[in-house]
Amino acid sequence: MKVYRDSGITYFTGQSDIQPSPVLYDGAAGIWADCFCSDAWITNEIVRSHTSTGRKVCFVSPELHGRDYLQFWDRIRTFGDGGSLMLCTDYPNEAAEFFRRYQHD
Repeated sequence: MKVYRDSGITYFTGQSDIQPSPVLYDGAAGIWADCFCSDAWITNEIVRSHTSTGRKVCFVSPELHGRDYLQFWDRIRTFGDGGSLMLCTDYPNEAAEFFRRYQHD
């Protein structure tokens, strides 16, 4: 990440239940919002604190850590989008269908 920053390459930094403060935040284009053990830390307020600065937020879906994901998806769908939110998942087709159903909520 430091090499990317120093080279002017776009990068995301991380924030998670085990890394509550993102490093090299000032130059980051976005945040990888990860939940290694719990997703309880991810709130709409935290997401907005990043998107309000023009950064994107990419949620790392819980199935990537061996946990159920549908409840998490249901919660983050209420965070809004505006083109600033993304999802990293093993199930991209299922995610596309899931979020499409709620597009106009």
